[in-house]
Amino acid sequence: MKILKNKYVIFAICLILSGIIAFVIVPTSNESVSGAVEIVRVSKQIEKNTVISDDMLEYATVIPMGLPDDIIKEKQAIIGKVAAVTLLPQDNLVPQKFTDTYSITNKELYNMDNPNNLAVSISVKTLAASMSGKLLPGDVVSLYGFSLENKSLVLYDDLIYVEVLAITNSKAEDLDKRTANSESDTSDVVIPSTITLSVNRTQAKELV
Repeated sequence: MKILKNKYVIFAICLILSGIIAFVIVPTSNESVSGAVEIVRVSKQIEKNTVISDDMLEYATVIPMGLPDDIIKEKQAIIGKVAAVTLLPQDNLVPQKFTDTYSITNKELYNMDNPNNLAVSISVKTLAASMSGKLLPGDVVSLYGFSLENKSLVLYDDLIYVEVLAITNSKAEDLDKRTANSESDTSDVVIPSTITLSVNRTQAKELV
């Protein structure tokens, strides 16, 4: 008799559980699925300042709970735009993460319409060589070399007026755009590592 009672108890529990599944969980799940929306996400990590193309994007069906109101739902809304930040596949894509142009530095770099102009980067070996880190994009500088043979400075006539396009640190970050953090910054991120210059072909030959 005790075994029979236990069977009735187990049967009752199973009946209650099946009712919960049938009338609560399944309808709730169906309601969630029916309310799902299709959004756009990146298919792989996209670095900052990358121009967005169709092959970088994919559609994902998600539950709208917690999604930003302005989340991107159409690929065409961002194709051709530039990533303002590094994008990851799980990120919610919103307009604030994209821009129509590069940063000011990169805009000058990529919009060089004159076919005779080139962008050439040179390494900076010391802080003093970069004017103590005071250079900014748009500055016009003169470049000097050092003759090991004569042990003297050499001024090249072709390199008297050269425009600075960008100043970057060892992590390839633009120093004029980087937000400084006095507590965590180390010398490799605050000291210029390379300077990118706008030069003509004659000047480029002198530099390289």
